This record gives sequence, structure tokens and C-alpha cells, in this order.
Amino acid sequence: MTLSSFDDLLQAARAQREPQRLLFVFAGVGLPDDATPERRQRFEAGQGGALAPLQAMVEAIRRGQIGNYILFDAQGDAVQIS
Repeated sequence: MTLSSFDDLLQAARAQREPQRLLFVFAGVGLPDDATPERRQRFEAGQGGALAPLQAMVEAIRRGQIGNYILFDAQGDAVQIS
């Protein structure tokens, strides 16, 4: 199976026999501190870089601070946790 869009991912999850839970990790692009001058130049030109997860999101969820995030149930409806 080839997934080429977000809709493909959702269709694949819905096609499974058992309900699926999808976990998304949001990441940003940056450069490691030890990047070479060549890597820095490529990055500044809009190419390359390194993906890093948005650690702030992970820590907020661990603390139970989820008010800034949207949660969805198995039918795709937004839900609130209180």
C-alpha cells in the first residue's frame, strides 16, 4: 500500500478490522549545533536541515495541558477532555 496524502492515511486506518488510533508528532526544521559550513549554506538556501520533534508539545501533554490541542474520536469528531 502506498500512502501519498493524509486522506490515504485516513482511508487506510478506516479499512482496518480493528479501530486505529493515530498519533501525530509535530516537528520543526533546524540545524544541529555542529553543522558544517556547507550544511549551513544549504539550509540558508532552503535545502536540507534536520527534523526535531516539538518537545514543548510532548511536555505539555505529559503535564495534562492539552487545551491548545484538538482531540478527535474514532468518528473524526472533535472531543473535549475535562
